Amino acid sequence: MLLSLPKNILAVENSCISYNSIENEISIACQHTDFIDIVNSLQSPSILQRESSNFHEKNWILNAGISVEKNATLNIDSNDLTWIKIVPSKNTPNAIKVDGSLKVDSVKITS
Repeated sequence: MLLSLPKNILAVENSCISYNSIENEISIACQHTDFIDIVNSLQSPSILQRESSNFHEKNWILNAGISVEKNATLNIDSNDLTWIKIVPSKNTPNAIKVDGSLKVDSVKITS
């Protein structure tokens, strides 16, 4: 069920993961979040999608930025993906901004 938020914010009920369409940014406010939690929460191929329809291939295309908020942790590891390709938007580059913690293990990140 979606929460009632301003039109530019998409969030899942009881979730600390949200998407702001004006900023084109995924916000992580969870104490601990794995990359697959973002995929499962947003379920939007225009924001985040597998590069291939092959389920066993773990390459993902990210068409937004990610912001890890203070006191939040994002874990990006080879359990969920092997390569994340960050695609810049028309007006701004997309990036991973971290005010909390980011743990990356055995994953290629390119932009």
